[in-house]
Amino acid sequence: DENGKILTYNAAALDLLNTNMTLSDMPVSKVMKLIDSKGNVVDALNIARGTSYLQRRSDLSIPISKDDKVDLDMSISRIAQSTLLAKQQGYTFLIRDITEQKSLDEERDLFISEVSHELRTPITIAEGDTSMAVLLIDKPNPKISEIKDSVEKAHEQIIFLADMVNDLSALS
Repeated sequence: DENGKILTYNAAALDLLNTNMTLSDMPVSKVMKLIDSKGNVVDALNIARGTSYLQRRSDLSIPISKDDKVDLDMSISRIAQSTLLAKQQGYTFLIRDITEQKSLDEERDLFISEVSHELRTPITIAEGDTSMAVLLIDKPNPKISEIKDSVEKAHEQIIFLADMVNDLSALS
């Protein structure tokens, strides 16, 4: 309702909130002890009151223990003030557990970061060795052995990159 008391809920809400007690007439802020991505406490009723029509948040979570939390995707909609029955005024909360999705997103971001780092090194080496070969060719009386050495090192790095790309293709 407009004062933040829970009027109706479903079994999925009980499961998500990890409780089996009745939630009717309890304050939503007491039932949903929310924190934001920085660990700051967030009041669910204040969020609802700041909603003019519909608000969606995916940066909130419910702490389960010191080191564990349930990440939420929460949509809050205001029940229109123009309804005929005063009892219908208030807010609707739709909450989903997105902990697994957030974990997968974090793992994907870490994977991409590590792969890009691993690709950067051989590319830099191959680029440096081919540049060296070009410089050696432009010298008066270039030494074939020095040019060959630079080209072979660059080739080894290119083979390494090709193997890494093949491994990534197999992984995907």
